[in-house]
Amino acid sequence: MKKVLLLTGIMALSMATFAATTTAEKFADAVEGVVNVKAKVVAPLQIVAIDLDFGTMIQGETITHESNVPLDILGTTGEKLLIEIKTSEEGGYVKYTGSSHKFNVILKTGTGATAEEKLTTELTMFTAGAPGDDTTNGIYVLEAGNKKEFMIGGTAEAKTNQAVGDYTGELYIRAKYY
Repeated sequence: MKKVLLLTGIMALSMATFAATTTAEKFADAVEGVVNVKAKVVAPLQIVAIDLDFGTMIQGETITHESNVPLDILGTTGEKLLIEIKTSEEGGYVKYTGSSHKFNVILKTGTGATAEEKLTTELTMFTAGAPGDDTTNGIYVLEAGNKKEFMIGGTAEAKTNQAVGDYTGELYIRAKYY
């Protein structure tokens, strides 16, 4: 029995030595690398907007909003933003691609079910721009003062048979760090 235990011990020791040698040989030409881990903290984004009010219209009249209203996106200076817009709650967002991009927001009164209860607008949003703005891809840079300033304006057209009433609609703006 002692011989069996002795042989088993010798075999186990031999195997451990062989395994250690084999493992050491496998990593003899190993290389080592380093992964740098980092993070950047930015201020949360905020959108500050003023309502665009076309005022009182007469049936058959088209009004151009003469004084555009401001829309500011606040965040961290120098950071890039992706800006998207949609013209109704049900619609999907699209990239805002600069001042030539037109948005048709439908204002409704009553149930908004008939053509006469829908008032058509064509809106534009523009900014003076800054180095790094990529309007083709909807990317804009937050400027000094931790903001990006836009102006929104456009026209509203009341048809000759437009229903009388108060009309409302929404233009949705979404911004996120890029």
